[in-house]
Amino acid sequence: MTLLGLGLVIFVHELGHLWAAKKAGVGVLEFSVGMGPKVLSRHIGGTLYALRVFPLGGFVKLAGMDPEETASDIPVTAHFQSRPMSGRMLTIVAGSLMNLAFGFLLFVCLFAAVGKSTVSPKLEGVLPGSPAAKAGLKAGDMVLQLNGKPIQDVSKDFIETLQGAAGPVLVHVLREETAFDVTLTPAQVDGRAQIGVRFSVSSERQPVTFVEALDMGTSTTWGHITMVFKTIGMLFSGKVSVKDMAGPVGIIQFATAGLAHGFPQFVGIVAMISISLGVFNLFPFPVLDGGHLVLLIIEALRGKPLSEAITNRIQQFGTIVLIALMILILFNDVSQWQARWQLLGQ
Repeated sequence: MTLLGLGLVIFVHELGHLWAAKKAGVGVLEFSVGMGPKVLSRHIGGTLYALRVFPLGGFVKLAGMDPEETASDIPVTAHFQSRPMSGRMLTIVAGSLMNLAFGFLLFVCLFAAVGKSTVSPKLEGVLPGSPAAKAGLKAGDMVLQLNGKPIQDVSKDFIETLQGAAGPVLVHVLREETAFDVTLTPAQVDGRAQIGVRFSVSSERQPVTFVEALDMGTSTTWGHITMVFKTIGMLFSGKVSVKDMAGPVGIIQFATAGLAHGFPQFVGIVAMISISLGVFNLFPFPVLDGGHLVLLIIEALRGKPLSEAITNRIQQFGTIVLIALMILILFNDVSQWQARWQLLGQ
């Protein structure tokens, strides 16, 4: 099931490239689902559609992308380099855009089907050394008011009031049968006010309307997109290490652990993987879709493409760096296999 979920994410990506290529009039030599030897294949409309033995992976082979490829039945006017710039750009970015749309759709369907979790104003934990801990708050306390505003919806009322507060905040708390007030000054973390508490999440989920599901899907998708950028930023700044990154093996572990906690959680993880793949592929790095897009932008600005020799050197550099990075991440995945299972509670 995990491999099928990851295979679906990659299939959606390649399907985006296929759709955009057909839309832009670019000839498609082959569309393959999976990797390895062909199991089934059929020519339709000049394109070979193939199903390969290993369900993970896939690719779209566009006419004219490889200058050394042999002649085909597809005319030169349908080769990638012969099509208008707008169509070529769309073909390159469509895979990533499809991944983003697919992740968003999964989130919307998930929220519409199972609703949203309800958060209790009861504290499940207090981070040691945090403003809440210094003020004397403990696990089990009930937060009734923040700056005099009743906390009815923790996800909305508490966060909005906390973020809108300037300076110290007054917290009205109920501990067992005793109510009392504490004043604390939130810490600023990445521009957001935090006091270091974790609220209890109820096992019961609250139904939502389709409009609410759309809104939640949008905010969740955008939140994950920004998280990917923040993670990459922390990677370059040294705040996180490459050792903290998960590769194919780690992704399979996370997806498998999600499936063990129920199909809805598995769907949510697949949605996050799809969004991460979409964002990552748009980074302006050689070999990735974003790198190809940069070359097209340079061509549009110069009025002609870079020479084949320079393009090959750029692609070779990107391939070497990407392979080295994947080997390092794969090594980390294998070395942290057992520790990651323990962290995931498996």
